[in-house]
Amino acid sequence: MSELLSRHRAVMPSWSPLYYESPLEIVSGKGSRVTDAEGRTYLDFFTGIVTNMLGYDVAEVREAVERQIAKGVVHTSALYLIRSQVELAEKIARLSGIPDAKVFFTNSGTEANETALLLATHARGSDEVLAMRGSYHGRSFGTVAVTGNRAWKNSALSPLNVHYLHGTDHASPLFRDLSEREYIDRCVADLRAVLDTTAPNVACLIAEPIQGVGGFAMPPEGLYGAYKEVLDEHGILFVSDEVQTGWGRTGTDFFGIGAHGVTPDAMTFAKGLGNGFAVGGVVARGDLMDGLGALGVATFGGNPVSMAAAGATLDYVLDHDLQDNALRQGRTILEGLRALRELPCVLDVRGKGLMFAVEMVDFESGAPSPALAAGVLEATRERGLLVGKGGVHGNVLRMAPPLTLSTEEAAEGRDILNPASGQITGTVDLAGPAEVDAAVAAARAAFPAWRDTPLSKRVRTLFRFRELLDSRSDRLAEIVSAEHGKVLSDAKGEVARGLEVVDFACGVPQLLKGDFSENVSTGVDSYSIRQPVGVVAGITPFNFPAMVPMWMFPLAIACGNTFVLKPSEKDPSASLMIAELWAEAGLPDGVFNVVQGDKVAVDALLEHPDVAAVGFVGSTPIARYVYRVAAEHGKRVQALGGAKNHMVVLPDADLDLAADAAVSAGFGSAGERCMAISAVAVVDSVADDLMERIRERVARLRVGPGDDDRSEMGPLVTREHRDKVASYLESGVREGATLAIDGRVHPVLGGGGDGFWLGPSVLDHVEPTMSCYREEIFGPVLSVLRVRDYDEAVGLINANPYGNGTAIFTNDGGAARRFQNEIEVGMVGINVPIPVPMAYYSFGGWKESLFGDSHVHGTEGQRPEGGVDLGFPTNG
Repeated sequence: MSELLSRHRAVMPSWSPLYYESPLEIVSGKGSRVTDAEGRTYLDFFTGIVTNMLGYDVAEVREAVERQIAKGVVHTSALYLIRSQVELAEKIARLSGIPDAKVFFTNSGTEANETALLLATHARGSDEVLAMRGSYHGRSFGTVAVTGNRAWKNSALSPLNVHYLHGTDHASPLFRDLSEREYIDRCVADLRAVLDTTAPNVACLIAEPIQGVGGFAMPPEGLYGAYKEVLDEHGILFVSDEVQTGWGRTGTDFFGIGAHGVTPDAMTFAKGLGNGFAVGGVVARGDLMDGLGALGVATFGGNPVSMAAAGATLDYVLDHDLQDNALRQGRTILEGLRALRELPCVLDVRGKGLMFAVEMVDFESGAPSPALAAGVLEATRERGLLVGKGGVHGNVLRMAPPLTLSTEEAAEGRDILNPASGQITGTVDLAGPAEVDAAVAAARAAFPAWRDTPLSKRVRTLFRFRELLDSRSDRLAEIVSAEHGKVLSDAKGEVARGLEVVDFACGVPQLLKGDFSENVSTGVDSYSIRQPVGVVAGITPFNFPAMVPMWMFPLAIACGNTFVLKPSEKDPSASLMIAELWAEAGLPDGVFNVVQGDKVAVDALLEHPDVAAVGFVGSTPIARYVYRVAAEHGKRVQALGGAKNHMVVLPDADLDLAADAAVSAGFGSAGERCMAISAVAVVDSVADDLMERIRERVARLRVGPGDDDRSEMGPLVTREHRDKVASYLESGVREGATLAIDGRVHPVLGGGGDGFWLGPSVLDHVEPTMSCYREEIFGPVLSVLRVRDYDEAVGLINANPYGNGTAIFTNDGGAARRFQNEIEVGMVGINVPIPVPMAYYSFGGWKESLFGDSHVHGTEGQRPEGGVDLGFPTNG
């Protein structure tokens, strides 16, 4: 035990806690970092319990305080006019949005909440107050009463009569099956039921927009708006406790309550406003604030030094738009941390802006695990990161970095928190609207020169890119295998199929020839020309991070367009290597651009006025959304959706060939591809024979890590996706199917560790009404449907809403010819399980598998045809 720790314990109360087994003594700080007494520096992601909002040693704040101290007045009395106090109150009143607002300053959030409760109970003449379960509002006698967190509730005695409401427990067994709207409705009904048992003059509801000590628990947006409608019916006041959520920290709103579309009667604030100096206060309606009859002052509340610090802090937040920085950096960190949800010890990752949390549970029982959270707290400290802890059970890691956090610091903290491998393989920043706009602007600026670049020169660049891609294809495949998880042979095949499209694009001069008609009218000839559309965007999925982008950009660029690629955030590195190859090939800056991002980046591309065309590959609901939004904004669009690809096996088929096809097409790339066979419609007379052959082949299928040469199938992309796919095995059995092969017990090379493993699985005797048939599984699960004959099989396929690919296995040429003409599916294989066309043929499904079109060969979409009529006057 250190000498200082021993002295601390001798004179400080036992209920005043310290973090860490060997508590820290912080002696200095700068920016987002602090240094302890032993000289070790840490990245601070908790900022003194959300108090150092701008970080440490901020020149503007320090200088404002020094100027005030230099006047010789640290404080006299709040009974005198204090100019800086009035000026700050004016700003806060304006920013609050509360009509006719007035401000009262305190020294802390506890005092601020105590004051708000005094105002409300006095105004309503009632000691009855509503509060939220899991809440924390301070350590004073009154605020402890409205604290719904047992770890911080030191006394059951109270001057208040408190009723607790639901609002942050949607994940509890009581409510987890409800939709967000249903949960809000249930909470409102509970509020009405509570009010039926109270006195008619309940004083107020006091609530945090995001519960601070409660583990950053977040009520659904709109809940407090719904509550406010009920409160207004009864004249009950609403107090928003913004002690931790105020001043832009949540990113989306300057005060956290803004997310609920409601203006409170009063707001409390503290912590970050002083950037380390003691500042708190209440901003409330003027009539409410003026309602107290007795006199009241705070001896040190609003003192000149704290006002100087708070004024400088607020000005810095506004002048540097730190709310926007909180939104951008928070999104980057949260997107990286969401992978932690795949761990069995993580129940939830949540947050908004620069306010986020990770909730820890026991690996086996799933019970809250404060011990595990404490262990992670120690581990992050050892790796140079300070975080906080909280939650009703003390099992939540809380993080609230400075609002000045840089992109590099956000990535550093995120990587320390991610224990998936213990090794950082790379980081990317998620683009917001500003970054997307910059990428599109670069593409737009590069377009005129690239459009006017001669075809021969464009083709030379394409050939150089093709040569580089071919020579480094193994490295690109290794990146795909490492990030996605697919086996190396699959990754190499993916790169090879993408390379075929580059080959095709190298022949673009031949593809862009127009038509010519001589003398269509007297002295007039007519011909067609193809002109590029401009900036083209590609939004691509995780399952083929190299191939699908290469199905899009080679032709777009060859045709004279510029391109912005938004790859999947789950495996983004392949796109970055491709960009490097383009640069090395001599492609001018701005012609090919990569933006990493989520839905925010997607929407920015779909709505951007300078994006002329959009290509998308993904699920059907998202494809429909992309098509609708892009079309509404006047863009050419091709959006490929989901699939339920059927394979028909007739009695005369080569059953060994059919079994080989079912296994390779069903389980290759772990079934995570839109052309995978997921349903086998086999005529009943040969079904048992086919199933026996499939069992033999599946038993020999080697499942293992992608970098193991013996592996034939790898893991699924995330734990969440693995669990969803596995759930179809359970639902299939419940609905009457037979689990013929259970991939959950399939052996994994090397044991598999904690990977996202699910072996090849087969459900037999599946019916069309079962969810395992109706829904796209996108994993290694085959559904076998036994049919009477050819007609039943074709009817089954044509009735399915998807129409991507299909195959028939038969030795009957007449049946094959009939099948290709009668089937309502875009791509058809005859004794070929995955009918993916070569680059110089059209790829695309029908029905719910395709929205929009890029025309037969792509060049028509990337460089549409226009007509010219040419006539010259006859001289003389």
